[in-house]
Amino acid sequence: MKPRLPMLVTALALVGLLTACQQPESPILNEEATPMDLAALPTLRQTQQQMLGLIDDVRQRISEQVPAAAAWHWNREWATSGCPGEVDEGLMLYFPNLVTTHNLSTAEWDRVFPLVERLSAAAGLTEVSLPGNAENNHDARFSSADGRQLLLGAAGATVISARISCREIRDEPIRVDGEIPMPPDPPAR
Repeated sequence: MKPRLPMLVTALALVGLLTACQQPESPILNEEATPMDLAALPTLRQTQQQMLGLIDDVRQRISEQVPAAAAWHWNREWATSGCPGEVDEGLMLYFPNLVTTHNLSTAEWDRVFPLVERLSAAAGLTEVSLPGNAENNHDARFSSADGRQLLLGAAGATVISARISCREIRDEPIRVDGEIPMPPDPPAR
């Protein structure tokens, strides 16, 4: 069995990159913009389910295009924080990372990126930024004006994650026994 320490170190570096403290541009987070009416947006639980669906769609599309990337698993835990500014009735949600140990090559990235961009745009995440994009080291963020963000990176491993900048909980708590349940690992193909 080959040692996995170098791959693990690279994957952890990528996870750190994707969970860095950069926040998406949105009226919810930008204190100078007109604040959004959180009551008009889907709840935190509804938005969480939407983003989990998008993450799974992206995973499936990548796995179809790059069969070597078919074994995915969740790592890290969910995290929450209060909403920025004077919004006190909502929560921000940081997703765990869906990871495959296969690092997308630049050629593979070039094949899957347009597909992920289309899936994201169909879900309303039309703003695209590439804060770190170099040969065999890729980082893309797909954001929406309502504060949702999909993160995709490939550097030593491939990671998909998401953030929700602020949503109300209302009568749909996302915690069970004090914790947010982890989604099941997708079945390997």
